Amino acid sequence: MLVIKRKNRKMAELILELDDQRNNGLSRYAMREAAGNRKVCTEEVGTSADLVVSEKEGLFLKFDQKVKEQKLYLDYQLTRDDYARLMGVDRSRFASILKLSTSGGNLSVYLNDLRLEYSVGLFRNHPDWPISKVAAESALPSLSTFYRLFKDKYGISPNSFRKTLV
Repeated sequence: MLVIKRKNRKMAELILELDDQRNNGLSRYAMREAAGNRKVCTEEVGTSADLVVSEKEGLFLKFDQKVKEQKLYLDYQLTRDDYARLMGVDRSRFASILKLSTSGGNLSVYLNDLRLEYSVGLFRNHPDWPISKVAAESALPSLSTFYRLFKDKYGISPNSFRKTLV
């Protein structure tokens, strides 16, 4: 039992550290873009395919920034077409850009990732809230889905995570 508590405490510390990095710095997409810009500045672009990838990443970074600033990931009524319009591309191009920029993910994976990151902030700021409220406020109203996604992403249940915060 003590080993499990220690493991959960370490996992919670790691989750909080990642949350701090996200809140105090660039998003993982912005960091990747910044690294890519340094490469482009120091080397010539080798092929036209490199330019296409760079253009797609640029579109995604602008899209990602809008989604995060406006907290659009909390509106589960927005459709794939709404997000494609926000990016300024058609639906099929939107899917390919998202797949490239999220390491093979899709819109659901991308949005759920943002929702889970948001839930960590809610747990920190509202440790007295029931898990069901954190899930609902994170636009994941199905408690079983919230538990499964949280455990898959962070390796610890929401309940165990919350207990380590107290």
